[in-house]
Amino acid sequence: KLLHGIGLILFRKLDEHNFNTGYTSLASTILHNLLDTSEYNDGTPLPRFDFPDKMRSIVARFLYPVNNRHLKRTVIMELEQIFPKGFSFQHKGYMGIGVNELTDRQKQKLRNLCHYREINIGISWPFSKIGQFKKHFAQSVQSIKYAEVLQVDRRILDYTDFVYYDLLHQLNEKLMLEDYCHPTLQLLKHYDRNNNSDLYYTLNTYLECD
Repeated sequence: KLLHGIGLILFRKLDEHNFNTGYTSLASTILHNLLDTSEYNDGTPLPRFDFPDKMRSIVARFLYPVNNRHLKRTVIMELEQIFPKGFSFQHKGYMGIGVNELTDRQKQKLRNLCHYREINIGISWPFSKIGQFKKHFAQSVQSIKYAEVLQVDRRILDYTDFVYYDLLHQLNEKLMLEDYCHPTLQLLKHYDRNNNSDLYYTLNTYLECD
């Protein structure tokens, strides 16, 4: 009979002492508000916060519908344990975290979490401006959705593997093709521009010649 109340107390204490410090909760609030279409659309400036120079969006969703908010909060806390310097958020049915780096060890922990909690995890491309967060959150979500449609048996899903399907899906809308160019290729083009080199063309030739 007391279990529910004890659970609430434990979650509250975990929030207070281990995970949601004032520093990270401000960042999490900003990320959550960026996903809300009503926020910041009137030109209101973002609250001041020094986000990392490079970030990724990592998003998790249960394989089956789950309405238990405490279970969702548990997944968020487990993501925070894997990424202590990350900024967690929740949006609709998705639990996520913005991270600065993603190591092989952290990827392995994500795989373990996927199987233990029966979730899929989508990983976006890196981005450098916090205003791009919403677009990269969508990349994480689309990775999960396309994997379900294509019946991909992996649980860790990188947007790179699904960008072509996303491009085809968006063809009826006004889109910028550059948005579907991998960030590393963007860096290469930028390097050529600044150094009067032809590395992008060289790479293209190399691939065409197999």
